[in-house]
Amino acid sequence: MATSLAEAGASVTIADIRHDLASEAAGELRDSGLSADAIAVDVSNAGQVQQMMASVVEAHGGVDILVNNAGIGQSSTLLKTSEQEWDALMGVNLKGTFLCWRAAEAK
Repeated sequence: MATSLAEAGASVTIADIRHDLASEAAGELRDSGLSADAIAVDVSNAGQVQQMMASVVEAHGGVDILVNNAGIGQSSTLLKTSEQEWDALMGVNLKGTFLCWRAAEAK
């Protein structure tokens, strides 16, 4: 998706909790002559999401497209899933989507 958007002329920011992975992906796009940068963010953390959005707005003047595709899964069955694992799953997969959408709308 990032490649398609960059090829269409978008300045892409790839966000990941692991900055090394985001940087690697953005580097591959830049190596192809496309516009991309990277930022580290835990999408389940409202403060980090706000900082990410502020950085994107500062660098690019705004947010025209938001792709919410952060997600994690569990390898155990529901009965074997701990409350901590459940909270992490809901934090990234649901709350993260909400926080990113809300932060983008505010910009």
